[in-house]
Amino acid sequence: MSTIADTTSGSPTFAVTVTLDLDEVAAERHPAADLPAAVTLTTGAATGVVTVPRTALTATGGTAMVLVVDDEEVVATRVTLGVVGPTTAEVTDGLDEGATVVLADLDAALPGAESTGTTTPQGRGSAPVGGPGMPGAGGGFPGR
Repeated sequence: MSTIADTTSGSPTFAVTVTLDLDEVAAERHPAADLPAAVTLTTGAATGVVTVPRTALTATGGTAMVLVVDDEEVVATRVTLGVVGPTTAEVTDGLDEGATVVLADLDAALPGAESTGTTTPQGRGSAPVGGPGMPGAGGGFPGR
């Protein structure tokens, strides 16, 4: 499997060489040589797990963190991640199902971005932590 992703489609894809062992397959069931094929590789799957939107995650010194609303106070909480997809991530430790995490404010200017001279009220969203998990899928691992 290639370690360099092709991202031209918007989702990373990797070149993979697949070798079929047809020793125990009847000759009439062998695929024709040199025809293209589609293969789906499951890169990870998790069910019945605690998940958070990826927008809720931050990294501090290589440590994954989420901001948790606890008794009307926002607390930075260290979490351990399992399967990570493009939109959600499994949390294997540090967060209980039902906790409320703070989501990124996608309308806020990025640090270092130039201001347009106008201001608007900005807030942060929050969402309850939930399950039922993230289904594994092919190359892009689309999660939910």
